[in-house]
Amino acid sequence: LKLKKENCSTSFQSRLSKNWITPFTDMRLNVLAEMGCKKVLVISPSFVADCLETTIEIKEDYSKQFRSAGGDNIVLVDSLNYNDEWVDALIRISNIQSP
Repeated sequence: LKLKKENCSTSFQSRLSKNWITPFTDMRLNVLAEMGCKKVLVISPSFVADCLETTIEIKEDYSKQFRSAGGDNIVLVDSLNYNDEWVDALIRISNIQSP
């Protein structure tokens, strides 16, 4: 994507305890809003299909939180889902790995 290091960061949405992997996405969004960031593009590379937890949490809950903290907009990049190229790639992979 040729993103500059200062224009992107990594955070973690899911957590099972306070000792989970940090920084947490909700807290990172607050920091970004406090820094004057108005727009955030979120990519969830761990998923190849949209997950309701991610979709609802980021598109609804985190968007609301980000706006309350002074931001304007969060855009969540859709996962690959049923994209034709992705499905074709899965077919090719499965054919290669078939006995």
